[in-house]
Amino acid sequence: MIHRHPHQPAAALRENRLAPRVPCSLPLRLSVRDNDFDGTLENLSTSGCGVALGRPLVVGEEVDLDFVLDAATPPVRCRGLVARMICSGEHLYGLRFAGVTRSDRSRIAAWVRRQLPAASSRTHWRADLGEAHLLQADRASHTVLSWPPTLPALFAEVVQRLLADSEVFVPGDCDGLTEGEGIHLELLAPFSHAVFRLLCEVLWVERAAGGASQPGVSLRLSALSPLDRRLLQAATCHPNDLEA
Repeated sequence: MIHRHPHQPAAALRENRLAPRVPCSLPLRLSVRDNDFDGTLENLSTSGCGVALGRPLVVGEEVDLDFVLDAATPPVRCRGLVARMICSGEHLYGLRFAGVTRSDRSRIAAWVRRQLPAASSRTHWRADLGEAHLLQADRASHTVLSWPPTLPALFAEVVQRLLADSEVFVPGDCDGLTEGEGIHLELLAPFSHAVFRLLCEVLWVERAAGGASQPGVSLRLSALSPLDRRLLQAATCHPNDLEA
């Protein structure tokens, strides 16, 4: 969903959904608590989907999903977390993918790209946060995406997004990445020499070659420990605030 502020120009609109979601109508097999049910995929993205079922689900429970994108490819089998109820009367639910293989995430991304309008364009941030850059990694480690947000206030906004959602859009030319890939996000704090290296999965790549107004990559954190959360929050404080 795109939220429009009455005093903001269209260029300042921000896309809250990190991966584009396209409408569809695909048969679905869903399993929960050892029971199988048939349903329909109402929409699909690399991060989740909307499903219509003939029975209610419980928000917060995990389910197993099985669906076919096209007859020429094997089915996608993954786990999903019931994130919200869209319509109780019709049993419509929004699911967040909780366990998708790299190959399945990549296949979903390719399928979604084929459904997107040719002129599709999305803007995630209202200000220039500085661009991230891919760093060379040795064979034993993940690719590193280094990102220094340009201003302290913007760094704080990024941290709050990470702490609240465990997901973030990182601007930059990231055409070398693919959906489902595991990488390290290197986040540079402006008030100190602190460098946070966070393990993430690539959800979606906004490709510059595709005409994206804000190319970059949508990431989902693998995990944040309580210590990680405290250190990230502390990094948003100005040194003068810490002395007080």
